[in-house]
Amino acid sequence: MIMPEEIERLKKQFLNKRVKVVANAPEFARFWGRIGTVKAVTFNCRVLVQFDGEDRSRYDLPPEVLQLAEADSERSDTRQARS
Repeated sequence: MIMPEEIERLKKQFLNKRVKVVANAPEFARFWGRIGTVKAVTFNCRVLVQFDGEDRSRYDLPPEVLQLAEADSERSDTRQARS
C-alpha cells in the first residue's frame, strides 16, 4: 500500500542529502560506513543512494539503515579549521 505522507516525509528528510550506512545487518555489510547522496525516494518507501567513489551505481536501501552524514562532515571541517 502506497503511503503518500510517508513518501513525502522521506523526501524532506533525505532527498539530495549526504548519508552514510550505519546498519550492522549482514546484507548491508558491504555498504557500512560508505557515504553517498540520496538521488530519489521510491514508492515502496525506500531510498536510492549513489555512493562516492568509482562505483556510481544507485542502491535501493531502506531508510532505517541510513544516517545523515552532514553532521559528521561539519565536525571534521571544524577540526581541520582549528589545526
